[in-house]
Amino acid sequence: MGARRQLGRIRRLVVKVGSGLITTPAAGPERRRISALAADLAAARGEPAREIVLVSSGAIATGMARLALPRRPRSMPETQAAAAVGQSALMRHYESAFKRHGLQVGQILLTAQDIGDRARYLNARNTLLALLRFGVLPIVNENDTVAVEEIKVGDNDNLSALVASLIEADLLVLLTDVIDARAARALLAHLTRGASRHLALVVALRNEALLAAAQPAADAGARALYTSAAAEELIAERATALQRMRDAGVVVLDVAPDAMAAAVVNQYLELKARGAL
Repeated sequence: MGARRQLGRIRRLVVKVGSGLITTPAAGPERRRISALAADLAAARGEPAREIVLVSSGAIATGMARLALPRRPRSMPETQAAAAVGQSALMRHYESAFKRHGLQVGQILLTAQDIGDRARYLNARNTLLALLRFGVLPIVNENDTVAVEEIKVGDNDNLSALVASLIEADLLVLLTDVIDARAARALLAHLTRGASRHLALVVALRNEALLAAAQPAADAGARALYTSAAAEELIAERATALQRMRDAGVVVLDVAPDAMAAAVVNQYLELKARGAL
């Protein structure tokens, strides 16, 4: 079966993007990247029958740029304040970018309580499904303005898996820089649950990720490449995490730094059509 025909069988798609894909430290939201992402998802959406949910990081990074903060806040209230400033600014960029493709967007902010409590779980699910019925593209993020450690989902890799389970998606694509051991364990746990057992997960690991992961941000803008045993241990840990995901049937693709969802989905489907997966 060809990739085009298989794409038609993907009824619901969840795409997760990290902060590094859509923001820069100095400016926050990067219009060119967000415009490219919107065009990409509009193309992947294709027919009205295909429903897409975007799980997006970037609120805190956007708020930091808006508030001219030189580094990530250490206190919870300051981090939540940055998220509050950044969330609305980020959504304005998304709304403008998707409007050019005739698509409306709607914001959904979740915490772990919204997933863990049955009544709130059903409410979140019903709201997402209603948005999809209206032809709206939901944009989901953790509600960083109110989430404290006890009610945090953890990260948006984890959140995207929860959202995919919530709406019974057919395919989850993570456009990411890094998958660490903790994220791998959480994702694999979700894949074994009832509503997620049919879900195909593709981790699109951008080629620049390993180098970037080994470059810590330092004061005064200096960046030094780690050559220490600590960096080697970090790289080995992430390689082990990725191998565990592959062993569990997760498709891990090495993609170009600027690769978007449609290209990743097409690459996945081409491999599947050739029997390479």
